[in-house]
Amino acid sequence: MPEFLEILSDVKISLFAIDEAHCVSQWGWSAIEPRRCFLYQVEQLARCQPAERPTGERQRRLYQGAAGVFEYSSQNLAYYPAGCTPRLLSPLATAALPRAKRADVDILFYGTMDSDREAILAGLSHRWSVTVLRRTYGEALAKWIARAKVVLNIPRADSSVYETNRIAEAITADVHNVSEQSMIVRQRVFDNRVNFVSVEAEDCQARIRALSSEVMGLL
Repeated sequence: MPEFLEILSDVKISLFAIDEAHCVSQWGWSAIEPRRCFLYQVEQLARCQPAERPTGERQRRLYQGAAGVFEYSSQNLAYYPAGCTPRLLSPLATAALPRAKRADVDILFYGTMDSDREAILAGLSHRWSVTVLRRTYGEALAKWIARAKVVLNIPRADSSVYETNRIAEAITADVHNVSEQSMIVRQRVFDNRVNFVSVEAEDCQARIRALSSEVMGLL
């Protein structure tokens, strides 16, 4: 750590990005000046363990004093430090990612597979070209999103912490976003940006029909 601080002293820093800001209690307080910080909060705090939530006086001072907190969900405010009323900002950028010259992927899905997701994507592939990505991130993922006509989100209860991230990654691209509706991902910040599909039945065939109807209307 001393060597790292010495390096920082010789560098003019314009932006310092801190991931996992809700775990800030693990860091030395003297190194953080709240009024010069922007926090980026995209975790579903209801799903986090109590020890992982931003509680305590240090976290309250950081969130309250920050120049802004990029927060995707109003539901998370219930888990902020008591008495904390930070300046909230939308985490979604307004500028669109550059589109590929030719969008040659009808439906793009990226994430971990399970039997339901495999069955749904297989059903959709009878009508459209479906590309499934696993462990693809950063610039490589952005290039695939730029080639897609529709980015699809299929919520899964045991991995819901990733659902909003998947949507947020694609939201700034000039591409249709389609997601099955769930309490986790249905947030006001996504209104008019995501095509939510209401799925009342649990069987895959009903879900395929509902998603097919939405995708057909877009393509």
